[in-house]
Amino acid sequence: MTKKMSFAAIAAIVCLICFQTGCDNDSSAQQTQSDFNMDFTGSFITQTVNSDTDGDGRPATLGTLEGMSNLGEATIQDLLEFFLDEPTGCPENNINFRLVLGRFVIRFKDTGDLLLGEWTSGLSCFDPETNIAVLTLNGEFTGGTGQFEGAGGQVQMIATPLLLTTTALDGYAFGGVTGTISGTIVFGE
Repeated sequence: MTKKMSFAAIAAIVCLICFQTGCDNDSSAQQTQSDFNMDFTGSFITQTVNSDTDGDGRPATLGTLEGMSNLGEATIQDLLEFFLDEPTGCPENNINFRLVLGRFVIRFKDTGDLLLGEWTSGLSCFDPETNIAVLTLNGEFTGGTGQFEGAGGQVQMIATPLLLTTTALDGYAFGGVTGTISGTIVFGE
């Protein structure tokens, strides 16, 4: 009976160790992941000419956003550059802008941890009659600090910018924005 108890105790300890360290049946490390959802509001403004990465004369725009996520209160700063595109993918009479480059930093207020990312594709449909745009960005998390060190995963932002200036076609924009960001954070990717 003692040998049976010893074997059972050892088996239980081995199972517990594998469970606690995130190993599967083959003792391979498992990645953990978490959904990420955030509603935000904020503002954006065009930056200096030095932020023009593609040489078209239209500089990038800096957004400062904040809101509540399922992981706590957070702020987002993003840098986006667009180019004027052919009228495809947007409603009639809209002006289409495609993403050239986009990067973002999400800072969680409780911990100060940073979650970094890159927008890999995007489209902004601007209605010049209302000064409202519909913006969709797709991208990926590219690491961070604290619990987000080595993080990866896919992310999407859907936003509604309201331009307070009407010179967006000339490369200058300023206004407010509301939206959502959602994705899956893969830890230790």
